[in-house]
Amino acid sequence: MMQLAKVIALLAVSPALSALIGLWNLLVAMIVLIIATIFFIWIGVKIMKNVE
Repeated sequence: MMQLAKVIALLAVSPALSALIGLWNLLVAMIVLIIATIFFIWIGVKIMKNVE
């Protein structure tokens, strides 16, 4: 009986866990994208200042 309960619990938790991991990956991707954008803008500004 305990094994069955454990299996049911795992089946219930799996989708939630995978959704959580998906959200986490999305969050990390967003942060990386934002940092990369800021970094490129900063480099662009430095190049512009050097050109002047």
